[in-house]
Amino acid sequence: NFLSVSLILGFCIGMWPVMP
Repeated sequence: NFLSVSLILGFCIGMWPVMP
């Protein structure tokens, strides 16, 4: 559902600076 996608997207964006 949308909430799941939004949560995962926010997590990915939050981890972006840490990932190469």
